[in-house]
Amino acid sequence: MASLEAWTLKSYLNEIDSSLGDWTTKIPGMGNMKATKALNESKRILSAFIEELGENAKAEDLVNMDRKQKLKISIKGEVAIEEINLIMQQFRSMALMHRVLRYRKENGKPLPTDEASMQMAMTEDSQHVVSRQEKKEMRDEMTKRKVTKNMRR
Repeated sequence: MASLEAWTLKSYLNEIDSSLGDWTTKIPGMGNMKATKALNESKRILSAFIEELGENAKAEDLVNMDRKQKLKISIKGEVAIEEINLIMQQFRSMALMHRVLRYRKENGKPLPTDEASMQMAMTEDSQHVVSRQEKKEMRDEMTKRKVTKNMRR
């Protein structure tokens, strides 16, 4: 992931394919069936994204999608808009991870080997790769989530 020049929809689809290609998913009882089903669902939705936006679409392209494009993807992928938004959020998170890993590689820092070290890397290095606009968007989204959560109470 750190060696990729850019994180695109095609990169994300390749990651899902490699997860599905793991030998443990092929042996009954070894692979988590729910996880495998979720990966296949994500793959189907990503294919609809690629059909609409192209395989070289990046996180910025997803952020700039309009409602009409989301609706087309929803129809092609046969999923609700909420699922589209979830995949978009996952993709954006993976794009941020990709930038952090590239930053670490380019600056001679060790690459994370497990989830805990990845969390630490994200905490330490994300401020070096996130733009002001992205920080603003993240703050706005957190505020929106808090308001929505308070309204449900």
